[in-house]
Amino acid sequence: MVGVRGLGIVLLLLVSSLVSARDFPRDAMRGAAIKFDYPAITIGSKQLRMVPSARIYNEHNRLIRRAAMPGKAQVMYQLDHRGNVRNLWLLTPEEVKALGPAPMR
Repeated sequence: MVGVRGLGIVLLLLVSSLVSARDFPRDAMRGAAIKFDYPAITIGSKQLRMVPSARIYNEHNRLIRRAAMPGKAQVMYQLDHRGNVRNLWLLTPEEVKALGPAPMR
C-alpha cells in the first residue's frame, strides 16, 4: 500500500514539473527590460510603449499589476500590429538559462 502511494506521489511530481513549463507564442521575442515607466518600457535598446490592456505575467505565470513590475528583468514580450507591447512575461532563472542570452537589439 505504501509503495503504491509513493509511486503515485512520484508520478504526480513528474507530471506537475512537465505542466509548469511555459509555452510562449511563436511571435514572442526575448529581451532584457532595463527600464519600466508605464506606458514606456525599454527592452534592450528599443524604446517601446505598452498598450493600456497589456498583460504582465510573473514568473509563476500569474497576472500582475504594472506597479509590481520590477525595474529590470529578463522577459519575453509580444507586440501588437502597431509595434506596442501587448504581453510581457517575466522569466525565471531556469527559463533564462534554457533560452540563452537576450539579444541586444
